[in-house]
Amino acid sequence: MAAPHSPPRSPSPPLFGPGRTGYDHIQYSEDFTNTLMRELVKSSSSSKHSGITITTKPGPANASGNAITLAEIDRASLPELSTGVLPLALDDTRRIYNSALPSVRLTHPGGWLEGGSGPHNAEPLIREYMQQLMQQHTFRSQASLQKFIKDETRRQAVELKSRMQDRQEAIEQNEKAVKEIQQLQAQRETEKGVENRMLESAKRRKANK
Repeated sequence: MAAPHSPPRSPSPPLFGPGRTGYDHIQYSEDFTNTLMRELVKSSSSSKHSGITITTKPGPANASGNAITLAEIDRASLPELSTGVLPLALDDTRRIYNSALPSVRLTHPGGWLEGGSGPHNAEPLIREYMQQLMQQHTFRSQASLQKFIKDETRRQAVELKSRMQDRQEAIEQNEKAVKEIQQLQAQRETEKGVENRMLESAKRRKANK
């Protein structure tokens, strides 16, 4: 019988951005992590985004409300969320912006998967992070920088999905192990009942002699 495994505990740090400032203050929620796990495991590369996409170029597509530039967003319309109320349920109506994950929407452009603005809205952190990128990589153009960010975000999304698949497998192994233990316990209780009845029968036969 397989021993129970501990599923990975870490939920979902920001997919791409300047560090984890403030992220460690978000309370861990197993329910949220399990819901996120199920959404990611069942999603595929063909899954469609259902929220608002952030784009860098204004255009006719934006008129439908499915795309918007950062400059067009009214900052006052973004919800104010402290880390104490996070994580928000994935079906929370304040989640309207697409993330790198087709099945997960964000409350803020570039925010945390748990909800909230994340560190992306902290301008000093963004500048510092971009300086680090420029020092570590050679970008010949703005387009090459954007491609790097897009590729890195996609890579981290794939990595997160892989971690959640590992988590689901661990949970399934746990459930199987628990079921086997319960079956063994039930079997032992049945055996004890038979043994007790045999002992009682033997005592009665001895008393009748």
